[in-house]
Amino acid sequence: MSGVKRARTTRTGTGSSSQEQEVADPMMTLERRMEYLRGRPVAKERPVTLSDFDQLLYEEHSLYQLFEYQGFLHQLSWTEGFCVDAVVQDFFCALVSVDRAPEVQLEVRGVQFLFSADVIADFLNCPRPESPCFPAVPLTDEQRTSEQDLWTLMTGKTSAVVGSIIKQSEFSEFWRILHLIWTPNVDGRTHSTECPFTRAQCMLLLGQQTRIDFPLYMFELIMDEAWELRNIASHTACF
Repeated sequence: MSGVKRARTTRTGTGSSSQEQEVADPMMTLERRMEYLRGRPVAKERPVTLSDFDQLLYEEHSLYQLFEYQGFLHQLSWTEGFCVDAVVQDFFCALVSVDRAPEVQLEVRGVQFLFSADVIADFLNCPRPESPCFPAVPLTDEQRTSEQDLWTLMTGKTSAVVGSIIKQSEFSEFWRILHLIWTPNVDGRTHSTECPFTRAQCMLLLGQQTRIDFPLYMFELIMDEAWELRNIASHTACF
């Protein structure tokens, strides 16, 4: 998750359709071309913070207030750095070679280390909740929301839910921005992403100010992805 991301924004231009036609005119004077160009929108990148979305509320709480309640504001910041794809691949290769447990001993490129929710908490400087909470404590029937209700709440549509995901474009504005913060990946070609209902349920818990053990949530997501790859590999080996 990232609360401060680079956003491509545009300045509102003053150009008109007549100006757009004029720019193709080879007889346009230099001064007229400059006037036209100064009226065009300019795409630029700028840091985006939670406070940019203070007008978006769920149950009278802004995104900033919801993450502040969870004690997760510090982690939502723009961090410079780089990612080495091969090291990430080696990390997941190490994960699929061990049995699943709350804490696993891994070796990546000759370096041995423990990997757990506590390690993630220390790395992110994000203390875990003192009392056990979701996902360590399963949701009760009262806390669990049906896929149809999640669909209606987060899209504003009353139609029957189809499939097991919500497309990014289908969210209402509050949930669309929250999902962009929450989602681990965005398709680089289509600039879009999809939300499984399991993630939508967690997003709703955040909106309802239900305590979430984020380090454990991240650990479980990573382990789920690794074991999904492991199961795919095992299934393929049977044929």
